[in-house]
Amino acid sequence: MHALVYLQNGSYYTSAVYGYYKGPATIRKGYERYWIVWNSSKTRLIRWPAMVPDKEYLVPQILIVDSDQSNWIIDDDNDSGCVDFLTIELLISILDNNVQPEDILKKCRNADAPYIFHDKMEIKKQKDIEDLDWISMGFHDAFLTKKEFLEDGSLYLALDGIWCCELEIWFSGEIECHTATGKNGEEYDLYWDWQIATILMHEGFIYFVVDEPVTTFADIKSDCCYFKARHLKYRITPRLL
Repeated sequence: MHALVYLQNGSYYTSAVYGYYKGPATIRKGYERYWIVWNSSKTRLIRWPAMVPDKEYLVPQILIVDSDQSNWIIDDDNDSGCVDFLTIELLISILDNNVQPEDILKKCRNADAPYIFHDKMEIKKQKDIEDLDWISMGFHDAFLTKKEFLEDGSLYLALDGIWCCELEIWFSGEIECHTATGKNGEEYDLYWDWQIATILMHEGFIYFVVDEPVTTFADIKSDCCYFKARHLKYRITPRLL
């Protein structure tokens, strides 16, 4: 698992994520989760609040861009988890140490070193869909700011409203747009905030379904708003709200 860690000056850096846990019950609701990541100079591990502290509204300050937790041990009962070569108790115990154990830091560096963040990605497998779902946080509150067909025949969408980033999407190959509802025949307004959006793959096509709770291709009905194409690429522009 890897993330963009946002700093208050508007910059960010990439880091592997080694664990997460909830703080004391006295912490304000919505601000309980902490992630364990590198500091910006990658010299020590730190706890990083999921939300900017002491804000009236929730402002995320970490963006998961690689959701792979295949080597994690998850404790759902305590809402915590960490990489399988460490324990969450061990990680928490060293966070405030002036000098952190070099053997642990070495293991963490090895996990972090191979990763390269690419702001432009293509959906090729289910893991890519899962990554984009983490990045967009399920597309909740997303809305369209631009929709146009480009000279090369691809369809371009620009989205805003997503926490932590702006998102651009390119569809190409046998594109279909279904944006009218079957309920009243009116054009679906993609420029309003969405509650959810879902990406599915089926028989060589990628479906981007807007504002409908679908989990499989069979759930896509005639009155759904969706885009369909052979290929989907996307680019994120990080930003702190």
